[in-house]
Amino acid sequence: MNLGLFSKRQCWLPTARGWAALAAIVLGFAILLMRFGNDFLAINSPVPSQVLIVEGWLSDYAMLGALQEFRRGEYSFLVTCGGPLVEAGSLSRHQTGAEFAAAKLQELGLPRDRIVVVPSSGSARDRTYASALAVKKWLRNSNLSVRSVNVFSMAAHARRTRLLFQSGLGREVKVGVFAFPDASYDPSRWWASSEGVRNVLSEAIAYFYARCVFPFLPPIT
Repeated sequence: MNLGLFSKRQCWLPTARGWAALAAIVLGFAILLMRFGNDFLAINSPVPSQVLIVEGWLSDYAMLGALQEFRRGEYSFLVTCGGPLVEAGSLSRHQTGAEFAAAKLQELGLPRDRIVVVPSSGSARDRTYASALAVKKWLRNSNLSVRSVNVFSMAAHARRTRLLFQSGLGREVKVGVFAFPDASYDPSRWWASSEGVRNVLSEAIAYFYARCVFPFLPPIT
């Protein structure tokens, strides 16, 4: 007995040829990702600039690489950025990633007067973009005529970093980026280690989100 709760509908399903085509597409995408995924995400594309921006979450050995780049590139400013540290308690000397990065760079030998600490808000949606907005505010308040910056990032995070900093700083500032290698996996065989798989796949998803979803969300202020 039909009480109007059900209806008959047609359902289209792939044929054997259709399943084969879908499998070929998935396999081809997987091969492309394995071959070019890390290289695409871990982009090195610096620009001539007097400002080097260092993300506060970088490891100690990446901070050392940032210090070497600062000295090699003859920059005028090294800007550390980053928001509130989740694990920072009332007894912690460093409440933000920007402060923590500045302290690490001083321990590595960079004079304090060469560092500009630019902490960002506690945005949970996209901390990299929040850092870019904080740097933009600093540039505006400092009255510096800056037309380009380089951001020192790490491995597969670099392409998303450049995208979000370019979006945050606007067209008037050209953004370059450094992708310091992640020592926890071989970038040419990232799929052969759990760290490589976790980093590359998560950053690939995050880049897709930043490119295709983030621009349509309400702006971070």
